[in-house]
Amino acid sequence: MKLEKFLNDGYIEKVNPSSKEARAKLSKAIKFFRSAQISNDDEFIEPNFINLYDAARITCLALLTLEGLRVRSNALNAHYITIASAEDLLKRKGLLNEDLRKVFKKLQKVRIKRNKFEYGSLITLSKDELKNALASTTKLIKVIDKEIKENELQQSML
Repeated sequence: MKLEKFLNDGYIEKVNPSSKEARAKLSKAIKFFRSAQISNDDEFIEPNFINLYDAARITCLALLTLEGLRVRSNALNAHYITIASAEDLLKRKGLLNEDLRKVFKKLQKVRIKRNKFEYGSLITLSKDELKNALASTTKLIKVIDKEIKENELQQSML
């Protein structure tokens, strides 16, 4: 599994799990998500796409935080590691159905496209790509929000 390899290779470290910090990260992700929904003009496709990517990536960070994991700041490919680790965690929990598997596959494609857009050759993005990123990010946020809520409920019962 990818997560074990990332832990063994030192790209991820164990920290204290925190539903409070996970909730804060998810709240930040939702702000990026909402900002991407503000304008549907062609002029804002690229910034909205980047905001959706950041929303999804930070949502993945929230899950890692909930589970007591943190990607090291000096890790190369930290975004890839974050997304792949979140996918692996959901798989371990038995929550990675075919629909979510497709979400993560699309998210990795969004990551690559965002990287090319930001650091490489200029590419164009379509409204359909933006709409797909919006749908995938929505699904991911809902799943992680549910995980955090369940953890918060468990913590309140202790």
